[in-house]
Amino acid sequence: MTLVLTACASGGSPARPEPTETPSADESIAQMDPVVLTFSDSNLETAAHGKAVSAFMEEVTKRTDGKITFDPYWGATLHPGTEALSAVESGLTDITYVSPGQFAEQLPIEVWLGKASVLAPESFPQSLVAGSAALGEIYQSDPDIRAELAQYDARPLFYWQSAPFDALCTEPLEATSDAEGVSIRTGGGAWTGDAEALGMTNVFLPIVDLFESVQRGIIQCVNVVPSVYMTTGLWDVAKFYHPIAFSPSSTGFVISDSVLQALPLEARRIIHDALPIFYIEMLQGTMTAYQRWATESPDEGVEFVDSSSLNDLMSEHHEEVVAGLSTGAPVSDPAGLIEEYQTKLDEWGATLAEIGVPESGSAPEEVLRSYSDAIDDVPWDELRAAFAEALAEYRP
Repeated sequence: MTLVLTACASGGSPARPEPTETPSADESIAQMDPVVLTFSDSNLETAAHGKAVSAFMEEVTKRTDGKITFDPYWGATLHPGTEALSAVESGLTDITYVSPGQFAEQLPIEVWLGKASVLAPESFPQSLVAGSAALGEIYQSDPDIRAELAQYDARPLFYWQSAPFDALCTEPLEATSDAEGVSIRTGGGAWTGDAEALGMTNVFLPIVDLFESVQRGIIQCVNVVPSVYMTTGLWDVAKFYHPIAFSPSSTGFVISDSVLQALPLEARRIIHDALPIFYIEMLQGTMTAYQRWATESPDEGVEFVDSSSLNDLMSEHHEEVVAGLSTGAPVSDPAGLIEEYQTKLDEWGATLAEIGVPESGSAPEEVLRSYSDAIDDVPWDELRAAFAEALAEYRP
């Protein structure tokens, strides 16, 4: 955190929760010196979450009248993604992106909780919205998770999860026997078990090698999400899309706790009140990518394959995963935490139903429709208000 004189930026504003108390004079932004918060991300600014966090930073700068600004470093230009925790702990950065899978030893609770992400609904966009909202609340409220991050002077800022990963293949996999022995690139972790449950052969390859590997026949399938199939050109060499509900990914941003606590109460509240900006922008950006996949992939010759038989196998596997979560869990009350997560998922599912977000079926044409229409089906003002109401519970 750097003290400087700075100017103000702009951004949209969600509804502000009513303050629980009026900050004293020395806790107001009027009395604070301007600060610059260092921000770092191993991803590019053009990613859906990159645009979302940029909107969040603009909102904070606007609401603090320029008293808080940000110095962003994208694409791992400040530090590698694998050094995110040490970068926060050392003061090299104030806010950074954390992928729990890269910190299996340091963040065992986050990695463990990520396995429970399969509890999220499979329907799109419920999987994305309810999963992200529920996970975000759990990170704000659970003391074990907060204590785990506190070891590195880190505090959860916003966490979210993807829709289920899926598969793009060079041949259609319609029956369970079609998947036996087929080589599929996954990112390891839970996806390794997912692939093995389908009888597939797991292969790990860097993203940059995927196109050539598929083109040369080294692998027959890739397991990520549609945005990657488009940006890497994989849809040019693999033409069969399988909406199989592989495990989602869970990621987030943390903020230095010592830096945050050094800010006046009013500033900390402004940061908290801007969290819905991130979630709405991230969800919109992600749904836009799915809409593009739905509208452009058929023109590229991509066929949506009926994956119901493989999804049945995957559901059985995920039930076994959830049933085994209590064994060797790194938390004192694993059943209680899983129940709380399921409760949050159910609450958000009910919220989405109440505001009229339609669920999708599993047939190829229904999946295609949900991808195409989701961003227009969601009543964004109502969803923004729901995020603001839910997160107000954790307001400083």
